[in-house]
Amino acid sequence: MIHEYQNNNIVNWYSKLTVMVRWNTTFSDTLRIRSGVRQGVLSPHLFNVHADVFINSVVSKNTGCYLNRCCMACIMYADDLMLLSASVSGLQQLLDVCAHNAKDLCLQFNDKKSHCIVVGPKHKCKLSSLSLSGKPLQWVESVKYLGITFLSSKVFSVDLNQLRHKFFGCTNSILVHSSGVSELVKLHLMQSYCYPVLSYALECFNLTSASINDLNVY
Repeated sequence: MIHEYQNNNIVNWYSKLTVMVRWNTTFSDTLRIRSGVRQGVLSPHLFNVHADVFINSVVSKNTGCYLNRCCMACIMYADDLMLLSASVSGLQQLLDVCAHNAKDLCLQFNDKKSHCIVVGPKHKCKLSSLSLSGKPLQWVESVKYLGITFLSSKVFSVDLNQLRHKFFGCTNSILVHSSGVSELVKLHLMQSYCYPVLSYALECFNLTSASINDLNVY
């Protein structure tokens, strides 16, 4: 009875969510929120309940990639889900599992933001098309995940030019808005705001000498 009472409270709470949009001192009409969760202590736990269903169902298929005998069929950060498989047929099975669970949980994937990429000797071969919830997915040459652009190539690689472009953009912005400021202050600003852009997630990769030269900004 206590468990049912708690569930009813949660349903009652989330079914009455409303928001208003403020523009200066003007407020819009009240708008009802029909999806999503509120910010707070409870919401992350509710999200984890749904996310746990996806992760466990995907791993249980035993068709994904393995690393040291550990199944790495999926990598999930917040709502960004990456599926890993050594074969096209295995990847389609994982997609079908996700589609089935999404239907049971009344969720929907955005097929426009979902893509497939190949890393390995067959990265230039024409592969069978895949689908998610009956909608076709495209094979692409690159895909961005958590701010890093991964490339379709013979070996695992990333697009370091993206990091360079962001670094130069950040550097130019500081130089334009810091005229008359001492060189020491400029250097401190670049170290605080530009260097993190250039070194973002680099600790995750085993960079070669050629890759390091690509990052040379001098």
